[in-house]
Amino acid sequence: MNKRIFRFFAQPLILSLARVFPPTAKFAGLVALILVQGCASITAMKTAKTLKAGQVSFAGQLNYSNTKIFPEDNESPNFTGADFMVTYGWTDHEEVSVRASSWFTYFTFDYKRAIVSDGPVLFSLGAGLGGTMIDEGQSGVNAGGTTILDFYLPAYVDFVVSDMTTLFLVPRYILRTNPNASSKTSQLGSSGGIKIGQESGIILEAAYSQDINVSDVNYFQVGIAAFFNQ
Repeated sequence: MNKRIFRFFAQPLILSLARVFPPTAKFAGLVALILVQGCASITAMKTAKTLKAGQVSFAGQLNYSNTKIFPEDNESPNFTGADFMVTYGWTDHEEVSVRASSWFTYFTFDYKRAIVSDGPVLFSLGAGLGGTMIDEGQSGVNAGGTTILDFYLPAYVDFVVSDMTTLFLVPRYILRTNPNASSKTSQLGSSGGIKIGQESGIILEAAYSQDINVSDVNYFQVGIAAFFNQ
């Protein structure tokens, strides 16, 4: 594993845990992050509100999904995963993010722009676009090493409960492609949850995604994240 890449994603998560959780929880969380291995996450781990220009945010998430590590084996355990994300405020109303799993089985790059924010309203709106590269051979889903490319269009809706609490919803359209098999599928999904804290805190989130054409292909995930802004 590339040490520079590992430090780039792991160090921010360690700092997030150090700021948010007590020592016992920090230790348990770090052990879990080292041991788990997951597929691509369908949670957003962010709200409609954007960072200020030049500001950086670090976040890490533990999650659990209904996807089995080996789909052909009914006794196979479900995926647990750990994600790291670094977000940079490009302008006061735009930001870009890089996200990866703890074992680098997938990478996500996305862009988000605030549409309604910082006004005398109790909600915020945002929109974006992004892409994910998934190495299924590394994640355990496919021993053949198939690479999956996802392209997605999310919308972000925030409901501001208080200065420290925000409820959020992130509906999205996903186009999943398999370059090796020249196949494409479309999914509709959404995630939602609660963000507690402003410059540091936690995010509790649940997500669901459904294949448009195949009714029995669906994904569900829950996660808890720690974040802090610099």
